[in-house]
Amino acid sequence: MPITDIWAKTFQMCWVTNDFDKAKDLLKAKFDIPKFMVIRDLVPIDQVFEGQTTTDCKFHAAWANGGNFDLEIIQPTGGPLLEFYGEKLSKDKFDLQFHHVGVRYDDDLDGYNNAIAALESKGFEVRMSAGIKDLTKYCYVDMREMLGHYLEIIYFNKAGVDLMATLVTNDFDGE
Repeated sequence: MPITDIWAKTFQMCWVTNDFDKAKDLLKAKFDIPKFMVIRDLVPIDQVFEGQTTTDCKFHAAWANGGNFDLEIIQPTGGPLLEFYGEKLSKDKFDLQFHHVGVRYDDDLDGYNNAIAALESKGFEVRMSAGIKDLTKYCYVDMREMLGHYLEIIYFNKAGVDLMATLVTNDFDGE
């Protein structure tokens, strides 16, 4: 798989923060976002961090429609994610930092797996992988040395695709 095929599936930009509600309110005000889809205290399934299985990762996440892109905010709250998402966050003042770009494979598990294999064949490493309920699988490919950020590769099954489609119409309960 050519790497350009992977970038063609770009759909999301994500920022990490140390103050979830402040970050959410700031982006709503500055970007005219009516509401975010929010999950607090999310514990992913099938967590693997740096090759080791773990169950103690936890975070808050919010998603909104930003026109041609989904916008995401994450605040790590427990486990290895404190380091993974929070490695550059300030300890003593509000912080909102760019973390990753996401590429999306809708109901295409083979495409998801082929994208990971293609990136690994170019020397990029998967640092973390997990899933959310029975909706999605995702992983983060470390591109920080070359590009300054991670690349998230995400697979949505049909139910996940349907849920994410509600971001465009704002047809969800949100904050």
